[in-house]
Amino acid sequence: MKRYLLPLAICAAPAAAQDLPPECDRGELHVPFSHVNAGSGHPKGEAAAELARRVNVEFDGTLCMSVHPRRAMYDDEDLLNAMIDGEPLMGAPSTTQFDRLTPRYRIFDLPFLFENMIAAQEFQISDDGLELLAALEQDGIHGLAYWSNGMRQLTASRPLDEPADAAGLTFRAQPSAVIERTFSQLDATSIRMRFGEVYDALADGSIDGQMNSFANIFAERFYEVQNCVLEANVSAGTYVVVASTPVIEALGEDLERFQFLLDEVTHERNGFTFELNELAKIRIRGDGGCVRSIPDAERADWVDALDPVQVEFTEEIGAELIEAARAASGSF
Repeated sequence: MKRYLLPLAICAAPAAAQDLPPECDRGELHVPFSHVNAGSGHPKGEAAAELARRVNVEFDGTLCMSVHPRRAMYDDEDLLNAMIDGEPLMGAPSTTQFDRLTPRYRIFDLPFLFENMIAAQEFQISDDGLELLAALEQDGIHGLAYWSNGMRQLTASRPLDEPADAAGLTFRAQPSAVIERTFSQLDATSIRMRFGEVYDALADGSIDGQMNSFANIFAERFYEVQNCVLEANVSAGTYVVVASTPVIEALGEDLERFQFLLDEVTHERNGFTFELNELAKIRIRGDGGCVRSIPDAERADWVDALDPVQVEFTEEIGAELIEAARAASGSF
């Protein structure tokens, strides 16, 4: 198999990656896959583990992938900084992490743009969605695929029966201007906070609530320190599988074969996202947590309350891109 550029890529690896994991052989390009979520029982964790398993079989002798969950190597912000600096890395940060690099990924944070995760996936595989993957290449970050996390739900220290109930509360916000504006539209305050800090902040009352998928809420046990989970389906929690330029260059002619394998894993694992989030919802209830759905009549109130957020960000995201996303019906 091809081994060109491998010495360059290995020499560029961070010190933490120079000690090869057991699944790697010396002489292979070692690509760490870093992420912040649970290694199993979570859409990203399951997908990353399956991708590494297949890579290590298909590219045996040439490429080796190790997976580092739960911030064992980098959190998402530091991961992107390392990739921009040219370290040979892969990961799957939330689209919110790209907010500082381009406003176009804010489309996934717009409230009530996508009816469900299937509609979001339909947009992602459209020409517009695939074109969006290339938006970060000038920063040395290559988008390769979208992995679904699940629709985002709201939790708080008191019941959220209507939009006005969020007023005066303080929510953790991911690094997204749209999400911050969403909370301010509800007359709430937001604080940017790294994912690993959220549970303790909820527990000690530093913040009153947060927004995440059922999978994240269960895996991080947020429901233990919140009044209830409101099944609001506010926006589409989405990860982008990214690789730094040294990884892309080292793959060379094998990039197409790698992309095909990644597409297979993406298709299979995205299909399980709904099931994993439904299972997480069941487990939250089974563990004594509360989950409340919004009746259709009340949902219209939430949509109306947050509609100004979509209007405000239309120009910078792009009206045509938003229309393409709105046209995705989830019926493909």
